[in-house]
Amino acid sequence: MELKSYIKILPFVGRHMDYVLGPVVEVTEKLDGSQFCFGKDEEGKMHCRSKGAVIDMHAPPAMFSAAVAHVEAMAHRIPPDMAFYAETLNKPRHNSSTYERIPKNGIALYGITDFHRTESLASEHQELVEWAEVLECEAVPLIYKGVLRDLEHAKSMMGGISVLGKAIKEGIVIKNYGMSIELNGQVFPFV
Repeated sequence: MELKSYIKILPFVGRHMDYVLGPVVEVTEKLDGSQFCFGKDEEGKMHCRSKGAVIDMHAPPAMFSAAVAHVEAMAHRIPPDMAFYAETLNKPRHNSSTYERIPKNGIALYGITDFHRTESLASEHQELVEWAEVLECEAVPLIYKGVLRDLEHAKSMMGGISVLGKAIKEGIVIKNYGMSIELNGQVFPFV
């Protein structure tokens, strides 16, 4: 049984514009870290992965070792059949951006699903914040909740300094929890 990677984030252009223009959406900051997924299968066994590979929890790559150790310490707080998706940063310059700080325990949550990624278990940002408190980490910051008027409205949210300080925001992620979309044969947001 393998934990799945998160879907590719789509650019804000073309045929997907109707998905985010008009309905109420949430806009969060995109952090410049590495994708880190963790959770428990139906039997309660912990799993971790990066965007491209399963992580051996007994010998994780150096960039994931602190995050793996933290989620192992929090394992008793994670219910079976639940998966969390996050950016992990193990130092202020994890990739190309140099931040002032890293998220609490190096983890910033941006999604929650069942283990097989068939159903979203977070229908709004506040649920990410609540789980971040339980798991002693952070949630990606919410920049805006409401209706986007047009592309310029979305672009206006991209400027400024990151919540992690020092660096300019890498970008934004727009989520429409109220409307499903099929991407590469999978339905998002998993409803």
